[in-house]
Amino acid sequence: MMLTNNSETEMAEFSVRYIGDEYAVKDVYYQFRGQEFDASGYEEDLGNPQRDIKHASGAKFLDLEQFPVSIHIQWNEDQAETIYLEGL
Repeated sequence: MMLTNNSETEMAEFSVRYIGDEYAVKDVYYQFRGQEFDASGYEEDLGNPQRDIKHASGAKFLDLEQFPVSIHIQWNEDQAETIYLEGL
């Protein structure tokens, strides 16, 4: 998981990389949730090798956010995990 503030675009950028052993990673649902930030999405297929899941939001959310931010991810119909970003 990586969280950055891109000064060129003035966007907060979230990126999650799959690091597991599964060959195919499909039907990936994700949700980023904090006090100021709530975003979700779907990736049909992360490909092979797997690519990152990325989401961008206005930088104001990053400046105002109270940590931790939760990231819930579901994939391959029966796998799920929630991780917490503790701060910058």
